[in-house]
Amino acid sequence: MALDSMREICEKAEQGQKPFWRVVLETDIEEREVTEEASMEKMRFTWKAMLESVENYREDRRSVSGLVGGDGQKMRDYAKNGTPLCGEYLREVIATALCVGESNACMCKIVAAPTAGACGVLPGCWCRFIRAGTPERKRFYRRCTRRPASERSSRTGPVSPAPPADARRRSARRPLWRPVP
Repeated sequence: MALDSMREICEKAEQGQKPFWRVVLETDIEEREVTEEASMEKMRFTWKAMLESVENYREDRRSVSGLVGGDGQKMRDYAKNGTPLCGEYLREVIATALCVGESNACMCKIVAAPTAGACGVLPGCWCRFIRAGTPERKRFYRRCTRRPASERSSRTGPVSPAPPADARRRSARRPLWRPVP
C-alpha cells in the first residue's frame, strides 16, 4: 500500500481516525516488513543525515565538474543584505535547500529526499521549522534525534553503521568521463 499523494495520506488518516504521522509509519512498517522501532530508527538515521548535510555545508566546496558550489552562501548573503522578494523564513528555507543540494553535488553527505534533484527541499523546510524555536518544535527535534531507550543503555557509539572500508577510495575515483579540452 504505497502512499502516492498527500490527499491519500489525509484520507487514510480520516478513515482510520489516526494522526498523519501514524499513517506514514504504518505504511512504512507494512512495505518494508519491519518493526515499529526499526522504522523509527530508519527515520532517525535519515533525519540525522539531513541535519549533517545542513550543518556541514562549506561554500568553498565545488562539484567535480566545477559547476556547483557557493550558491547557498550567496543566497544567505543576499537574504541578509539584499532586498529579497520573500520573508525571512522562506529565505532561510531556500538558502538551506541550496546548501544541501550543493553538498549532494559535491559528494558530501548524500541526501536524496524526496529525490536527488530535490534533495534540499525536505532538509530546508524541516531544519528551518526546527530553528523557529517554539517549545513544540524543540520537543519534535529531541524526539527525532534521541535513540530508543532499548539502545541507549546497551549501546555506545554512533547509531549509524560504519561506512565500508573502501568507501573513501570509491568516492575519490576519477569520473568515467573526461571533459573535452
